[in-house]
Amino acid sequence: MQDASGFPYYSLNSIEVMRCVDVPNMNGEEIFMHIFSSRMKNAILGNFQWSGEKHTSTSMGIQTSFGKLKSIVDKDMMRVRELQILNRCIRSCSYRNICNDAKNQISTGSNKGRLMENRKVKQDKRNSFRKLSLMSKGGRSGENEVVFERSISNLKSTDIYTPLKGYCDPIDNVPDICPELQGVLFSPGVHYMRDPRTRHLNFSPELLNIPNVDNFKFDKVTPFISPTHDQRLLKIAEAFNTKTPASEKKLKYYSSSSSLTGILRLFHLLLSNNRPLDVGFLSKPFPATTNMSESCKYPISSVVTLKKKDSSGSNNIFSIDSDRTTDTELILSLLGNTMELMLTTDSSVFKTYLKSSLEDPVRAENSKSSYHYARFGNILMRSQLDAKDKRLPGTGVFDLKTRAVCAIRYDIAHTNFHPTNYEINRTHGLYESFERELFEMARVVMFKYSLQARIGNMDGIFVAYHNVKNILGFQYIPLSQIDSIFFGNVDYDDPKLGQPDYVNNESDFQAIVEDIGQHWQNKREALSTMMANYEFNVSLSMLQDLLNVITKKTGSRPFRMFLKYCPESKYHNPHIKVFVNVVHAEMAKRLTTLDKVSDDVEVPPSERIRKATLAASARKKRCETINKSIFEQSSKDGRFMFKISCGHKINSKSAHMKYPTPPLSIINKKTADEWIIHYKIAEVCNPKLFEEEYFKTVKRLCRTFGIPSILSVLGDDTNSSYPFNKYASSRQNILRAYSEKAIRRLKVFKHSIFYRENSESK
Repeated sequence: MQDASGFPYYSLNSIEVMRCVDVPNMNGEEIFMHIFSSRMKNAILGNFQWSGEKHTSTSMGIQTSFGKLKSIVDKDMMRVRELQILNRCIRSCSYRNICNDAKNQISTGSNKGRLMENRKVKQDKRNSFRKLSLMSKGGRSGENEVVFERSISNLKSTDIYTPLKGYCDPIDNVPDICPELQGVLFSPGVHYMRDPRTRHLNFSPELLNIPNVDNFKFDKVTPFISPTHDQRLLKIAEAFNTKTPASEKKLKYYSSSSSLTGILRLFHLLLSNNRPLDVGFLSKPFPATTNMSESCKYPISSVVTLKKKDSSGSNNIFSIDSDRTTDTELILSLLGNTMELMLTTDSSVFKTYLKSSLEDPVRAENSKSSYHYARFGNILMRSQLDAKDKRLPGTGVFDLKTRAVCAIRYDIAHTNFHPTNYEINRTHGLYESFERELFEMARVVMFKYSLQARIGNMDGIFVAYHNVKNILGFQYIPLSQIDSIFFGNVDYDDPKLGQPDYVNNESDFQAIVEDIGQHWQNKREALSTMMANYEFNVSLSMLQDLLNVITKKTGSRPFRMFLKYCPESKYHNPHIKVFVNVVHAEMAKRLTTLDKVSDDVEVPPSERIRKATLAASARKKRCETINKSIFEQSSKDGRFMFKISCGHKINSKSAHMKYPTPPLSIINKKTADEWIIHYKIAEVCNPKLFEEEYFKTVKRLCRTFGIPSILSVLGDDTNSSYPFNKYASSRQNILRAYSEKAIRRLKVFKHSIFYRENSESK
């Protein structure tokens, strides 16, 4: 039944409503006030009964069109003004959710038919849009062919991480850290290089000042050897395969930890669905959870080259290298080599590595790097060993990391020309704090550090914070602590013990007593380590299966592959796209060689780096040209596109939680809990889509080239006492202001009583 406006009427057969509308002189506003009284909840939830009959004396109709709630009432009972009041109050009143529930229950009469029809049209449109979206993303029916799939369980893993003890360098060859820094390994937290208040040095003055890169004899230090140029890696793979029976899995690929971590980081994003980082241990200015930075989600480019060809093709050996077309020589990478030597040698020996010294280093002949070798399935992995302390658990080896302050990381182009004076003078705080550096490190690079430590079978990482000029402090972070950050509990809605509404009971008391994972951690922290180890194994399995699929397609030809992480969206689950281009041997060599502005040894490193900074636009153009050339050189039978997806099952049930997490009982030695990760590798057979997605990925990859502001580079902003640059970002200007503040702070200190009393601080 319809009124003059064409809207159908539906009477509300509620005793509460009928009493109102049957009162002769009650107007619309009074009806509204009565219905939305304290008794409305019962009236709406208990007595909404819809019929197609119009009430004899008056009526209240509720009509829905495209999801909007409209009330149609007889004109003699409610005027337009009252109707507007009704709609406005419905939106703002506490019964808004009740009204929405009631709205969704409309299901009879002609309006039901219209509503269902509208829903069907919307669903058809949604499905059509979804289909078009999937077509554009490589999901069109008939185009995706699953070429490989596997399920891996925590209870029965086929491949395991195995150190190759017979091929590893002796642990005794690994250098010890400086004696006065050994206490940092066994004292949690940060250790100031000097006290901010008195500026008293807590460590030797020789550890304070960092030598300029132009004053270091880099030719006396063993350079980094990429996997494709490492003959020892190839010989180890050949020797291992010779000793391995034909019935067992042989080595097919080899690489270094630095070349693998980028790929494994993308696999982590896929397997964990970009799980938030648990940084709840930081102070209030920082969020309890955060995500990895966008730079961690950038596409990864790797080059795979055949190093030994087998007559049958079944025992070919390939190297896996990082694509270095986007890499540039950085002050920070050069300083890393310098500072690692500085922290592991005697000060008198270290001085011989400086150009200011006429002596040549005594240990130059014995300064070769020590390496750890391990295998997983058919992958051989190499990891450089930086330092050791035999009192640490396991091998006693740990990784040395030199971490520049955020003022440099956020403003690298500017600091190449104008070194910062930014300092760390407090433990907590948004700026000038160790906390800030730890937060940034977790978001940007800490997961990479954890992967390198795992590949090298290390206990943790030793971090030296610096501002290029001086070392500012030290910190040792065990691997288990890093695991808690990336796999920790991100649910902060659990009730906390000891709250005012907490009810005292014995079961909670017993739970506290039994909450022990390892002796230094609780069960949730132990679960984080278990999850990290399991995911590490699954990631390496995914990598070797992906490489097996690709090499089956490419044969013995070298190829370059892009891996691009696609997060979960409204139209697809998280997945990784892989773009493969077969390349010539010359191109493969070019891709694995670091491009330097000048190889002239007479040009100081700092000058080379400044030239590279000024040539950022040219390097970006060069990267685009190389990738375009790769696409054109690879014929249609040399281009392949794959899609990797995964799913989780916990105790035989699909894990529908956003961030899959097994129960705590899975850490027990005799656990029956099973966590299965099932992944698929599908080939996308769509040349047009490949081209479109390929160049999108190249464009995103080229974003890594920063284009500095002209004023910042040329130094025009240094004429004033406050180097504010309107072309720089707000954060860059803030950090530059803190650099100026550090200079002023030192001037103030020189007039303080601490400066007069403490001769060491002069």
